[in-house]
Amino acid sequence: MREGPSGAPLVVAVAGLHDAGKTTVGAQMAAIWTGWGLRVGVIKHDGHATPDAPDDWEKPQSDTMRMAAAGAAFTMVTGGGRTLLRAVADPASGDPLALQRRLATYAAACGQPLDIILVEGFKFADLPKVVVLRPEDAAWYADAGLTNVLALVLRRSQGGGDGGHRSGTAPPRGQDAALHSEYHGPEKRPARAQVAALGARVYDEGDLIELCEFLAGQRRERLGWPTRR
Repeated sequence: MREGPSGAPLVVAVAGLHDAGKTTVGAQMAAIWTGWGLRVGVIKHDGHATPDAPDDWEKPQSDTMRMAAAGAAFTMVTGGGRTLLRAVADPASGDPLALQRRLATYAAACGQPLDIILVEGFKFADLPKVVVLRPEDAAWYADAGLTNVLALVLRRSQGGGDGGHRSGTAPPRGQDAALHSEYHGPEKRPARAQVAALGARVYDEGDLIELCEFLAGQRRERLGWPTRR
């Protein structure tokens, strides 16, 4: 994005049922892209937050929480090179399109334009999305009516497995090798046949490097991203 003709980052939502492993998968995707020199922003949807109940996003009785309770519309805490901004009443909190535009604008204003925005949640929004599925989630997904699904990521189940990397491919190196090893451990991955008929690309959770290559490839040429080496 930093050299290309468009200022729009790639937006990918990571969706799935509660405890399916969305944060685990999303964090590994962010680590892979960051390792390739891309700048990643994240929007997290807290599906349990309600307007009339406190949340646990900040420490209880912190100074900024006290200021918000006193009526401050916005709070910002900063130090050590980090900044946390909170809007106490945000009319766009349920609008992922508005939120991603805001995040991209803020990052650019900070001199750190984003290449990718990863959205966790908002599974029924019409965002390009990766859906994380456990074996027991296949029936839910078949009936959920999710739109704009680019890929499915299969979470492994417990048991024996073959480990290792895909036949015919070179073993990954460096950070990629560490991620590959973590996700091709002894646990058994669910069979692709369980979701093969669901109409999207299917990746085992040990294949997140390949998934990230596929997603980045959707925009690499247009946005002038660096070619992965």
